Amino acid sequence: MDIDKTFRDVANQVYQHLKTYGKAIEEAYLKSEGKKGIKVGFSASLKPNPRVVGDILPKTSISFVPERIKDTLEGSVMKHLQIPLGITDDAKREAAKQ
Repeated sequence: MDIDKTFRDVANQVYQHLKTYGKAIEEAYLKSEGKKGIKVGFSASLKPNPRVVGDILPKTSISFVPERIKDTLEGSVMKHLQIPLGITDDAKREAAKQ
């Protein structure tokens, strides 16, 4: 196991994530107006390489929220926008007619 090679592989993958999503990260930061900034998270998992004995297969991921979404609803939602969650009054009336 070459731990230095593994670390270089992880660093290269993180760099590729940053290159891939750099523009989106920049846009998200600018949308935050610099007040709180944004959080960019990386994770790495190291597993044995099934093809090469003694080798490590790194896997990395990136996560960030491109924009903050905050929404509040209050009161009843218009009937045509409601999700049918069980038997509605209309369904009860139809069942009673039969």
